[in-house]
Amino acid sequence: MISRSTRKLITVVTQRQQYLRQQLSTSMQCRHFSASLGCFQQQQDSNVPPPTHYLSSSDTNSSVIQQHPFQVAPNPLNPLQGIASKPFDARIAQILQAPVAPLDVEVKPDGILYLPEIKYRRILNDAFGPGGWALLPRGAPKKTQTIIFQEFALYAGGRFVAQAYGEQALVSVQNRSIATAYEGAKSNALMRCCKDLGVASELWDPEFITNFKPKYLVRKFVKNVKTNQTSRLWRRKDRPAFSYPFEEQE
Repeated sequence: MISRSTRKLITVVTQRQQYLRQQLSTSMQCRHFSASLGCFQQQQDSNVPPPTHYLSSSDTNSSVIQQHPFQVAPNPLNPLQGIASKPFDARIAQILQAPVAPLDVEVKPDGILYLPEIKYRRILNDAFGPGGWALLPRGAPKKTQTIIFQEFALYAGGRFVAQAYGEQALVSVQNRSIATAYEGAKSNALMRCCKDLGVASELWDPEFITNFKPKYLVRKFVKNVKTNQTSRLWRRKDRPAFSYPFEEQE
């Protein structure tokens, strides 16, 4: 429930800077669907005015707005704003669902295919324009002895698109800051949210994976010179041989 002081603050919000500050605090309270619906009811009861536009009316004739006509900001009191209200237009859908470029696909040593997180951001920027989408946290990050995880929601065109948990293993960032681990969890959540938009969906298609591996990948026997253990690892055919502490075996 929204406290009396918060309700009073909401009613006097008139400027964009105040609205954005309130958006952050309220979105943390409304991180679950059930809580979100409750917060939306509070909005109706208190007659909170709709959020202001990011852009003024004088900007509506610009080429940027004509290409990416998204002006209304996500409403923190209704985190599900616009969910499944209508499909994106054909131009956006074509960008999001475009076949993945084989040279963009990377492979982990265990053979799992993936697209670097920066590729997802570029696809979203191409589809919605920089500033036309956002990944918002739903609640504070959590940590166990082995992983960090946090829930995020993806908004595009001023409406809710998807939500997912992102995670990052702590064992892989032993020599990095905790902030780097949190950023890894955010990128992981972005990738999972983009699955709902069809971005790089081939990477979860068994037929695509089966055809991709023999054409672009190679599996090599490698020896870890530190542990003297031998294993088989995957890499792209166009990449150099594994480096220290691994040595490829012929």
